[in-house]
Amino acid sequence: MEGAAVGTPLVVTQTSRISFGVPPPTESVGHVVPPDDPLPLGRAVNDATVGRWRPNRDRLATFTQQFRPEPIARALATAGRKLLSDQQRGRA
Repeated sequence: MEGAAVGTPLVVTQTSRISFGVPPPTESVGHVVPPDDPLPLGRAVNDATVGRWRPNRDRLATFTQQFRPEPIARALATAGRKLLSDQQRGRA
């Protein structure tokens, strides 16, 4: 994610959690490729490295913000508080 935050093209497989959040290709953030299929992976990496596809650096930087430690910590804290509240009410 560090590379993506500074504009490095993003190529991920559908097996990673990040792939679920990658916007459609029209938003120029990255390419999501199927697992265990080297041809689409090779094409995406090749397109990115030879400059055939260039990410929109602003959109890519915005996309990566959700994976910074602060938003993740806030989400975990919120989930923890909800779980604790549910347990106290006997719903967990």
